[in-house]
Amino acid sequence: MPTRRTCLTSLGAAAAFALAGCTSGTRVSSDPARADPTSAAFDDGDALPERYTCDGDGVSPPVSLALPADAETWALVVSDADAPGGTFTHWLVWNLTGPLPEGVPHGETVRDGARQGVNDFGTRGYGAPCPPQGDGPHRYRFDAYALGDELDVSLDVDREGLVDACHDADLLAAGSLRATYERV
Repeated sequence: MPTRRTCLTSLGAAAAFALAGCTSGTRVSSDPARADPTSAAFDDGDALPERYTCDGDGVSPPVSLALPADAETWALVVSDADAPGGTFTHWLVWNLTGPLPEGVPHGETVRDGARQGVNDFGTRGYGAPCPPQGDGPHRYRFDAYALGDELDVSLDVDREGLVDACHDADLLAAGSLRATYERV
């Protein structure tokens, strides 16, 4: 027969376990479904073709996302966590309603009202990967967020701000496409 102490200890452990997942921030979205972006130019985990880097033409690769039925728009964040100074942002684009074609021009507005933010090169649009020579392979993440509505964020939003806005919005699905690139 369990003692009162055993019951209280078990109850306390259960409460601690239940609260362990709580955070101080508020999120509208609970756990989103998984939706990984794809590219016709490379598969997940492959080396990024040179065409999409500073050693090639430096154009943006085609990227698409199969949107869930309730999604209105999607956002894409491309970053390099292996950059010498910390995570480096290569592309911020949001309020997309369809796939991104190859070679999206720089500028505030992409087709259909989608917006592009400023990358860590200081330009608006895609910044081609260009890791230091001899630094080994860098890992690039193409993080996609399927949303139930458009995002209302400043054109000056940074990577953290855009990701937070996606999580604070009606986030329906999220996923990643990964690539590597090395300059020898």
